Amino acid sequence: MLRGMITRITRAVKHIKALDEILEALAEEMERSERLERELEREKRLRAELENRLTEFSIALKNRERELKFLKQKISELERELSSVLEASLLKYLQSSKGTLPIKEYIQEYGTTQERIIEALKSLHRKGLIKIAREKEP
Repeated sequence: MLRGMITRITRAVKHIKALDEILEALAEEMERSERLERELEREKRLRAELENRLTEFSIALKNRERELKFLKQKISELERELSSVLEASLLKYLQSSKGTLPIKEYIQEYGTTQERIIEALKSLHRKGLIKIAREKEP
């Protein structure tokens, strides 16, 4: 009888030790699982922050593109206006100088480029407002 009790107690102790080992292993797994969950949450927050920054940069880029398009349109408008003013100035100059235009002097006096003057003269010619004739050099 005593021997039977000792055998049962020995078996019970072995079961308890086995359960204790299982609980330790389970505790380690739970700790690893919790650590992984914390890392996953941190990664999720980081991803959300990166997505927000990407969205902000995308919006900023679209705004810059709209701004650039607007500025290009403004530049085109100003170039057309400059051409119109230059044409009017050239026409007035030609009328007051009896149709002659010393280009180098005009450039110095009015601060423009030879290319712009030539384009303006061609435009006036196409509109039929002037005739272009080259002066023969002596």
